Amino acid sequence: MVKRVPAEEIICPNCKGSVNLVADFYRCQKCNEDFQIYEGIHILLPEYMEQCKMNEDRIWHIRKDSLSLNKPAWKALVYKADMIKSFEENILRSNIFHGRVLELGGGCCWGSALVKTRFPETVAYATDISPIALQKGQEVSKIMEAGIDYFVACDAENIPFKDALFDAVFSVALLHHLPSTAQALNEIRRVLKPTGFYIGFGEILSSEIFRPVYRRISLAERRSKELGIIENAYTYDQWKSFLTRSGFNSFNINLHKDPKYRRNIFGTIYYTLIKKVPEIAIRNILFSTFWVFAER
Repeated sequence: MVKRVPAEEIICPNCKGSVNLVADFYRCQKCNEDFQIYEGIHILLPEYMEQCKMNEDRIWHIRKDSLSLNKPAWKALVYKADMIKSFEENILRSNIFHGRVLELGGGCCWGSALVKTRFPETVAYATDISPIALQKGQEVSKIMEAGIDYFVACDAENIPFKDALFDAVFSVALLHHLPSTAQALNEIRRVLKPTGFYIGFGEILSSEIFRPVYRRISLAERRSKELGIIENAYTYDQWKSFLTRSGFNSFNINLHKDPKYRRNIFGTIYYTLIKKVPEIAIRNILFSTFWVFAER
């Protein structure tokens, strides 16, 4: 039997009204919109989404790499091995997750699977804008014996959950792909409990000087043009501004300079070269991946 998200936790992504669970679907009490549960995936997407978001979903329909649905789940884990190792060593070893934990933009949901495996008492909500991605996430959860509690298709800029519901929210390489990073952070803070925290892992910052170079050598510019998706690279000051304006009480931006987590030769060489470069120089002149820890 499919485990259903309690109706009292959900809000309509279209009108923000409360919903009722009616048989095998949810119905908004305000606008009467219905939201289906398809093969264990709660479809809580808004009626309108920007084209770039629909393109993110389309990629999952056509992809032929190790993340595609016709490939075994273990190949997805091998494909993401460098990111998984980094997340385990930099996030899971130094942070304690408890209560309700929401992952946004989870893709194949290895992040939720790791959190649930390490902290089995948590209630894990794995989400992505693509239901196809979440089907892959179900396979990953099964092979890792994680037991992710809920799979929800939703928009990170329009989170269909009630205020102050989650003890923690996290995302991996999500914010720089969104039309409005500020809106997503506003939504994240809204759904966090007063004592909750947010971790944004695998994000990108770049100086304005180096941004054109970064976009070319990282293939971000090519992906953006060919796939119709967003590939932003904000400056350090812009990231600070997003977090401050969203109302987070305190936050730390941690540059991620260790070359051992890079799966391609360029990344290994670049991060080896900048490993001992002062952070102020990287922030003002170069680029780096980073993660942010923010308290509500």
